[in-house]
Amino acid sequence: MIQGGWKRRRGLQTCSLPSGCKAHAIFKLVTSVVVGVLVLIAVVLKWRGSALTVRVSSLSRARVVHVLGNRCIQWRVPRDEEVSGDSIIYVQLKRAHTKCIQHREETAVVVDNNQITCGQRETEFCASKIVKYLKLNYDVDLKTSALVCVDCSGSLKLFLSQRFETSISVPARDYSQATWLHSLGLNVLKNWPKVKFEINVVTTCRETLYPLLEELRETLFIGDQVNLEIAAESTATEDCLDYIDDYDWPYGFKRVRHRLVSSGGPQIAIPEAVRPLPVENSYSVLLEDDVMISRQFYSWLKFVGLQLADVQNARKHRYFSISLYTPRVLETGHAQRGKIDYEQHGVKRGGVFGFEVPCSWGAAFNGVYWKEALLYFQKRHDEEQKPRRVIIPRSRVTGWKGSWKKWLIELGYTQHWTTIYPIFLNETSFSTNKLMVGEHIGHVTEEMRRNYTVPLFTSSVWFEQLRRTNLFVEKITVFDAFFTPVVEWRSSSD
Repeated sequence: MIQGGWKRRRGLQTCSLPSGCKAHAIFKLVTSVVVGVLVLIAVVLKWRGSALTVRVSSLSRARVVHVLGNRCIQWRVPRDEEVSGDSIIYVQLKRAHTKCIQHREETAVVVDNNQITCGQRETEFCASKIVKYLKLNYDVDLKTSALVCVDCSGSLKLFLSQRFETSISVPARDYSQATWLHSLGLNVLKNWPKVKFEINVVTTCRETLYPLLEELRETLFIGDQVNLEIAAESTATEDCLDYIDDYDWPYGFKRVRHRLVSSGGPQIAIPEAVRPLPVENSYSVLLEDDVMISRQFYSWLKFVGLQLADVQNARKHRYFSISLYTPRVLETGHAQRGKIDYEQHGVKRGGVFGFEVPCSWGAAFNGVYWKEALLYFQKRHDEEQKPRRVIIPRSRVTGWKGSWKKWLIELGYTQHWTTIYPIFLNETSFSTNKLMVGEHIGHVTEEMRRNYTVPLFTSSVWFEQLRRTNLFVEKITVFDAFFTPVVEWRSSSD
């Protein structure tokens, strides 16, 4: 016998003294509690892990990361076909006990972080915590990845942007309306800093200028810096010029040009007003003061521009501009203006088509081509009074007088410069014309309004109407001035 201790009986441990039994009972209780806690922790970790992590082995180290910062941002869950094949990672920074978003398990990442409204020092800590989380759970290579930082500011924005190859900062208001951002893969998103736009407004100070400038200020520019240049004719009144000077433009630089002498009409004034940006993937957006625009117009331009920048051998296809407007009438054919039957020509709605006739009622012109166009304008202006051969046989364009668009149409026809046009239900567009009486419009009829005025998108519903989020993965039909197919091309073609 072992005094005051333990002895074995048939393989079992028994207690020989009361004090030993008490100690044994306490030991068993503590052991059970510890084991129970460990099991509970394991279950919780397993549950959280299934919701917050993905299989690293199936993912590329180069990723697209959406960081939603500072406050809850309401936005709908993207459809499967809207989310990029690169398996975008969503990181929601949130206050304690606040759930702002819910996603599919494959893309959902929630970082419990109470430092969202913290100061400089703590914000850097928050950012470093995000970086460590991404590396640990996703094996993300930040130097080859892209960051979409939503509502990020201060050192949080600075710290994260310095660690990603491509960094985009988007205001919360714009992000909630830019559902198309979820469809952008890594290769396309990396073109974001390269695809730039500058807005050029040409005005004679008609009454329609004021609502146009207000619509511009309400446009969703998705965090981009967009410069604005306003070119006013010599006939502009002092009140109008004062309004333009005082007009606040929070998205970039604003420049105002006032012609001292009115000469040449729109044929000269409009080409002069558009500053060429001779850099690949840079566009000048031309808006005359008689157009209306959708708040979504910049989203459309950026969406198309990013994909065009990713098109292989894009220069071969000679895409000259991106239109905001879908025409209902063909003005450049043989006979009097006629309606365009898109279905008959095999143009499917919910996508784009190519047209060698540019748009003058809202379009973004590729800077590289616009520089060449200005040289052609000068040449054609010098030839205007001389006999010459007909550029476009049997086209009504030949008889146009005082039209800068006529010269662009000639370039489209002879050089096969292509404009990318949207095509949606009921020709709903991103700009339309108000049909104001002017140089080329003598009077306005109801039939003209039906033919030339189209509805505008008021939300990002255009993205939901797209048949494919990759616009150029299928063949794009390009039409000439007579709306006859001239070529079909796709982005992967050589």
